[in-house]
Amino acid sequence: MGPGTKYITILRDPIELFISMWDYVNFSKSYKVTLEEYALSNKTGLLKDRKNVAHLGQNQMLLDSGVPGRLLNDQKTILDKINELDRTFDLVMIAEHYNESVILLKDLLCWDYKDVASLKMNSRKKSAKSTLSAKAREALKEYLAGDYMLYNHFLTKFKYSRRKFGETKMANK
Repeated sequence: MGPGTKYITILRDPIELFISMWDYVNFSKSYKVTLEEYALSNKTGLLKDRKNVAHLGQNQMLLDSGVPGRLLNDQKTILDKINELDRTFDLVMIAEHYNESVILLKDLLCWDYKDVASLKMNSRKKSAKSTLSAKAREALKEYLAGDYMLYNHFLTKFKYSRRKFGETKMANK
């Protein structure tokens, strides 16, 4: 890429990403358990991660960022990857703050409003989405600890960027 290129990516809450992936790939059929049961399981034997789809599963955002599968729970590797991504990306958008992220994108790229018009696509109805108990969510949060390290780092950075941009200014955009 040439000089002045801006690098941008987007991250999503790891549990919401995992639920979406579980439902989309229909892992219930592959693992023969519900998402709730999987979240609460010890994930050994037939429930071992990536059994059926090697490129989908635990700490998906880290895997997609280039962390090898065998190192997805290695703290040093995760911190090194976070630092690398922090140096690489000019903006890390946050899916749960999509509208605000688009405003920061517009500002970064010096775009007009017509450049950032978007349509909601590939969105599921809430009734089609798997639900989880608080206990299962907590278990998944622990299981996805690496992705949460990544997500929380950039969520904190996003919130700082939003404050720096100006929350009043953002609300008026």
